[in-house]
Amino acid sequence: RRVELVDEAEPRAQGSLDGIRAQAEASASKITELLTFQQHAIAKARGSGRRNLSVDIASDLIERPVLTVSAAKRQYDVSFPAANNAVARLVELGLLTEITGKDHDRVFRSDQVVRILEK
Repeated sequence: RRVELVDEAEPRAQGSLDGIRAQAEASASKITELLTFQQHAIAKARGSGRRNLSVDIASDLIERPVLTVSAAKRQYDVSFPAANNAVARLVELGLLTEITGKDHDRVFRSDQVVRILEK
């Protein structure tokens, strides 16, 4: 009887293992896509080749795909105009999209990162 129970449980266990493997492969794929996007975003933001706030924000988009200018000001310890200019540059480059439609307290999102995370 014991052998029969093991034999009956084996297909269920294998199915569980297959599911875990599929989830791990999907997660690894997302990580690869996120890191590829990060390198693309950094290269695009770098533009002139010098390090600047836009590059720092672009590098962090995979960790914080939604942000405000005020949050960037605090996060990077810069003035509001510096944060605003950096965010505006990332919008121009297509790395961020303004999602509120407001003139004040605007929220920006990296649509590419959100798409990868929602897969």
